[in-house]
Amino acid sequence: MTSCLREIDEFITGDEIKRISGLSRQEASGVIIDWDLIQNVESLHNDFRFRYSFGRWAEDKTWSELGVYEYMKNETIKYRNMSQEQLEERYINFDKLFHEIKSDGRLKTRKEINKMNFREKDGILIHVGKNGKLYFGGIGFHRFSIAKILKLEKIHACIGVVAKDAINTLRKMRH
Repeated sequence: MTSCLREIDEFITGDEIKRISGLSRQEASGVIIDWDLIQNVESLHNDFRFRYSFGRWAEDKTWSELGVYEYMKNETIKYRNMSQEQLEERYINFDKLFHEIKSDGRLKTRKEINKMNFREKDGILIHVGKNGKLYFGGIGFHRFSIAKILKLEKIHACIGVVAKDAINTLRKMRH
């Protein structure tokens, strides 16, 4: 995807994809849908991961200043039982990833990261909406945020659901 990345400012939750398709976000990859059925589109700026990423890498605040560790311990089920050291290590790794991508000027493909990976499985999920408008799919938030912050021109993406009228747009994006 080229400069379209800059234009992506909304995302669609996994619950919404499940409601529309009956499938998880990952299972719905490439599924053609009637886009008019989508009811819940969120602003990226409403998501804590996106806000924290911008605070860290665009505004140079620390993860502690941003309240990331407290949020993860108190507001998320997945990370609630992690120790402070484990949480800090997780975010140190995100900082390393940011600097690596900044230095390389690009995101690595999933295959470069894991030789066994097929296409962009577990990569940044992008839905193709009505008239070819792109939406973030909620998988790969930190990598997606890094790409936006660094204003990368191109990312490799895992295609999510696709609006019926966007099939021709999708074909162009693949090249």
